[in-house]
Amino acid sequence: MEDYTITGRIGEGAHGLVLRGIHCETGKHVALKRIMMKKIEDEIPVSIIREIKSLQELNHPYIIKLLDAFPSGYDFIMLKK
Repeated sequence: MEDYTITGRIGEGAHGLVLRGIHCETGKHVALKRIMMKKIEDEIPVSIIREIKSLQELNHPYIIKLLDAFPSGYDFIMLKK
């Protein structure tokens, strides 16, 4: 998370928040889906794992590209273009 500056909040879902951010080195705009693990008993839900796998495999101009997914403290971050 230290590589990104959070610039705003896009929305909120069942498992967490979607934040607007900028990559510090490149200046690229990204969306960070922050899944709050405390709310889901410290286990990544199957639906999130499926979403990650699907986004890694899909390449379409109308589907947001998954750039990375990683743990951050008690949270799990999905970084999207």
